[in-house]
Amino acid sequence: MQRNTVLFIVLSMVILIGYPAVLKLFGVELYPQQQAAQEATVTPDAAAPQATIAPPAAVPAGTLAPAAPAPQATLAAPVAVPQDLAVHAVEVETDLYHAIFSTRGGVVTQWQLKEYLDDDLETPVNLFTAPPMGAVYPLTVTVDGAPGADSGVWSADRESIRLSGDQSQTLHLTWVDPASGGTVTKSLTFHGNAYRVDLAVETTRLPGNYAVSLGSNFGIRKWAQNTIGFVGVANLVDGDVHREDPDDMESAPIVREGETSWVVSEDKYFMAALMPETAPRAVSSRAVGEEHLTTALVMPGGAPSTITLYVGPKEYDHLKAFDRNLQENIDFGWFMFGTWALVRVLAEPMFIALKGINSAVGNWGVSIILLTLIIKTLFMPLTHKSYKSMRAMAAIQPLLKKVQEKHKDNKEKLGQETMALYKEHSINPLGGCLPIFIQIPFFIAFFNILYTAIELRHAPFMGWIADLSAKDPYYILPVVMGLSMFVQQKIQPSTMDPKQARIMLFLPVLFTFFFMAFPAGLVLYWLFNNLFTVTQQMITMKYLEKPGAAVVAGGKGPKGGPDKKPKKSPK
Repeated sequence: MQRNTVLFIVLSMVILIGYPAVLKLFGVELYPQQQAAQEATVTPDAAAPQATIAPPAAVPAGTLAPAAPAPQATLAAPVAVPQDLAVHAVEVETDLYHAIFSTRGGVVTQWQLKEYLDDDLETPVNLFTAPPMGAVYPLTVTVDGAPGADSGVWSADRESIRLSGDQSQTLHLTWVDPASGGTVTKSLTFHGNAYRVDLAVETTRLPGNYAVSLGSNFGIRKWAQNTIGFVGVANLVDGDVHREDPDDMESAPIVREGETSWVVSEDKYFMAALMPETAPRAVSSRAVGEEHLTTALVMPGGAPSTITLYVGPKEYDHLKAFDRNLQENIDFGWFMFGTWALVRVLAEPMFIALKGINSAVGNWGVSIILLTLIIKTLFMPLTHKSYKSMRAMAAIQPLLKKVQEKHKDNKEKLGQETMALYKEHSINPLGGCLPIFIQIPFFIAFFNILYTAIELRHAPFMGWIADLSAKDPYYILPVVMGLSMFVQQKIQPSTMDPKQARIMLFLPVLFTFFFMAFPAGLVLYWLFNNLFTVTQQMITMKYLEKPGAAVVAGGKGPKGGPDKKPKKSPK
């Protein structure tokens, strides 16, 4: 059973690491590239600070049929359409981000986070990069029955915004429909010390439904995340989280109707979210091409809407503060290419505990070690029971071999005599493995915390470990971890024959190579988990285990006291 446990863990590791390579080997494409939309040509204002910004491309109108138009007699006189509007950029600078809006479509063209750097540790993270073909720009508004809002020139009441601390300021963007004189107005209120933006959209003389889009991959910085966690678009409708599969959106958008809490576009560490305060008619998500997704809120025509926009890191406290279960987008429940509620139930409180420890010690690496010690302490009785069971199994191996030799040609009799031997010595054959399997969900939960929590991204530990979310650059931790596994194997009781035992000694070498690609924080957890286990085993052997007590589980002799010798196996 001990061998089967180790083989199970090894097989799991092989699947985790080899799955992406197998997909690539067989040429699996998740998102077939579709026909790109034609890009609009824009002549930017020479005086604008960002004259090189690429213009937004036109997008299709809303996915739902427009409401019935109001009677023509009730409409006021058409509004004069400005003829001299020039395309220019509006910059928004706060303590946390630097955003750029274009008056071509009144959309976002750049959103850089000041407190988070790219992998080069120099360039600020930019959460919007327009795809080369068919880009839908963030905060694009499309109105059924009034084409042009997505690509027309909008007027802006400010050239730039600079905010700090608790300051706030509102930017008004307005588009006039040249056909009807109707208008669309976006009012965005920015805050100096928050990632939140308050968005209000209002249409006049345009009764059709309108869609407010998150745009192409807004908030998705990286698609390749080694299959860990979810990357794409998701929503919370009628209390259920829907992580949309791009394959289901190839031919037509996915439209969901119901009480909507949020729609998001996200990767492992970052996200953009729309949280409607005004009830939308539906959520519409579609695949534009390979690794190119959009999602939007479809709002009822003729009515103003208020929406909260969040663009930033998937930090637990930030998302929890919205009180909309937005923290569900931190994929604590990931396991084997899906999300398991049991894993999340364990991982979320463990992460809260890890944050609490870190607030006291101020080092995420030390916090990982301390939390590992706490978990090992909680499982100490189970580990001790497992150790004693394995010692008992090892002690009766000579008797078990005699039974196997005697009944090697009669499997039924062999099974009966083996169980009788276990019963005689009060041994549970699963006693050594069951406690290990109980701890596996906790290991997976810890794995998810260290692999998905942005709080550990670029977090230093000590010495050469400058980023706990990246692999050890010199592979020192994996090598030491492998040595700790070797020591643990040598002192752990074993029921294997010498040949099998020698083969199993290669496992530490195999695990060392596996862990070379894992984040240093995860290797640190596994290393100290091994060290604490070795320490417990040594203390048990030296101080807690009486001489000869390991003959049977629990230190009790067979149907008698600890001083009695075990009976011979029945002949």
